[in-house]
Amino acid sequence: MDEKKIPDPKLNEKKLPTKPEPEKKIAKEEDDTPAYQEMVLFYLSTGIKTLLIAWCITIISLAYIKLPESKWWVADQRIDATYAAGVLGGLLGSLGVTVANAGKKKDERNNASAKREIDELKKTLAELAKNQQYQTIRVITPLKIEGAEVVKYDPITGKEIDTQSGKLK
Repeated sequence: MDEKKIPDPKLNEKKLPTKPEPEKKIAKEEDDTPAYQEMVLFYLSTGIKTLLIAWCITIISLAYIKLPESKWWVADQRIDATYAAGVLGGLLGSLGVTVANAGKKKDERNNASAKREIDELKKTLAELAKNQQYQTIRVITPLKIEGAEVVKYDPITGKEIDTQSGKLK
């Protein structure tokens, strides 16, 4: 079997220098777009937040765990977790995690106490209105008090002080 070798026409052609492919150039340009940079910053910041959350949870956990005796740490040392708890709250808040139920109950308690205070004030005002032992003061901004006189007394002698000259009367 004699096989004839057919010359490949591509081998005989001279290879010309080729320009870089436009696809590679486009890929390089995509790395410089604001959307890509924003995505990188998002992943970086989320990673840092995740590490900080892990650190905060570790510190808070160590505050409640009594460690056994060891040559590597002091066993009786208590950790103050206040700072870690504050950082954890801020981080979780920045990620959108909130505690809604506790806030609702607190608002309900505050509204109930505020309603009681308002009712007490209304009762007190009603009693004063019956006895007419009150003075109405009109407040205008900038602050202007009408119908009131300023009287100063010397704390040592108990005598009245003149508001114009500052001397005792």
